[in-house]
Amino acid sequence: MYNKEYYGLLVKNGRTRIDVKRMMVTCYLDEDIYNVINKPRKTVYYLPERVKRHDYMVNIFRDAIEKQRKAWNEELMPVIKK
Repeated sequence: MYNKEYYGLLVKNGRTRIDVKRMMVTCYLDEDIYNVINKPRKTVYYLPERVKRHDYMVNIFRDAIEKQRKAWNEELMPVIKK
């Protein structure tokens, strides 16, 4: 396990906050991503707007793909192998 604070990820009150300056030093961030998360804000840390995992559409698609992969490996592959 790595130290999240080193990379600029801080968890407070169940929410993840991002220290953008530290993340730029320790990780490679694309300039476009940096510009989005470095917009003017009231705090030092970037706080994502969405809270829950399924608030992001990409996670809904990932879950659907994982469900299909699991069904393929557990139900269809054994039938094909026989």
